Amino acid sequence: MKSLASPQYGCDIRGRVRSRLKSQRDEVFGQHWQDETWHEVLRLICGAIDPKFASELIEYLIKQEINRSSNLEDVGTKDFSDFRMSKKGLNNLMLAADCLSEVKDFSSVTSTKLTLKQHLCFEVENSEFPLSYNATEALLNRRGAFKPGFDWKSFRP
Repeated sequence: MKSLASPQYGCDIRGRVRSRLKSQRDEVFGQHWQDETWHEVLRLICGAIDPKFASELIEYLIKQEINRSSNLEDVGTKDFSDFRMSKKGLNNLMLAADCLSEVKDFSSVTSTKLTLKQHLCFEVENSEFPLSYNATEALLNRRGAFKPGFDWKSFRP
C-alpha cells in the first residue's frame, strides 16, 4: 500500500487530475467553444479556476484550427470583389482573449498572454486574409487583449 506522503502517490494523484482535466477540457471547451451561447460560461470557468489551468484552456482555444477560406466575406462594391476575414474566422482567438480577461492573477499567465498576442498580431498583419471592418472592431473590443498589463508596445512578432 502506498503512503500518502510518498512522492509516488503524489505523482499518481497529479497524473489522474491532469487526465481528468484534459477529459473535461475536451468535453466542455472542445464541444462548446464554437457556440457563442456558451462563451460566457467558458469565460466564467476560466475566472473561477486556478490561473495555471485557465492558461491551459486558453492555450487550447488558441490552437483550434478554423478554416479561413470558409470565413471570408465580400466587402467590395457591386463591380469589385474584396474578400476579408469575418469575425467568425477569429472566434477562437476572441474567446481566448475574453477568457484571459477573466483570469484573476494576470501576472501568472505571462506565457499565454504572449502566445495570444503573437496570434492576434499575425491576424492583424496577415495579408492573405485581411480582416473585415467588423472583425477588426470585434478584435479591438476584446478585454483580454487590451487589459491593463497587456503591453502591446513591448512585442513585435
